[in-house]
Amino acid sequence: MNTELEAMGITEAVMNKAMAAMTADLKPLADRHGVSVMGLLDGWHDDISGAYFFGYTSAALAGKDGQELSQHAAVAVLYAFGQSTNPAVRAHARELRGELASKAYHLINDQARAAGSNPTFRALACSECHTAEYRDDLPADPNWDAPQARWRCKGCGHPFDVRDLELEVGEDWAIRDHVLGLIDQPEQEEEG
Repeated sequence: MNTELEAMGITEAVMNKAMAAMTADLKPLADRHGVSVMGLLDGWHDDISGAYFFGYTSAALAGKDGQELSQHAAVAVLYAFGQSTNPAVRAHARELRGELASKAYHLINDQARAAGSNPTFRALACSECHTAEYRDDLPADPNWDAPQARWRCKGCGHPFDVRDLELEVGEDWAIRDHVLGLIDQPEQEEEG
């Protein structure tokens, strides 16, 4: 390991943690492009790949783990992109900001919609095969052309977006253990 890096506290363990998190976070993007994560990084401008290495290493060095490491790294990457005057880097930053905004929306929405032990939770059956539930932890099915759909049927792979839900009065959508479902909204007491 480089003694300069070690002098800054960047040990092999820190680098391994940073690389593992970066690889996990960039793998879906690399898969969409049909390359390895290293192939993806090698294909980017040096300012872009350097920002990723810096972001993940600094988050790992700060002692962050898991989702927190990824979130701190993303902020550092965006900050580095914001300092660049390179048009390719600025374009990449716009794309990343859109992805991060979408992930943040889903995280906040999921936390607000977690059904937990709500006794009224009912898994939503697939509108195609009518036998299985929609889940958000399944890979995209190549037989369906809907790469942006978040939910997939466990049985037939049919994609689904909650924006397509038609809710009855008194219903709301919720999530329990990666499964999309419906719950009854608590009745609102009228103020007298």
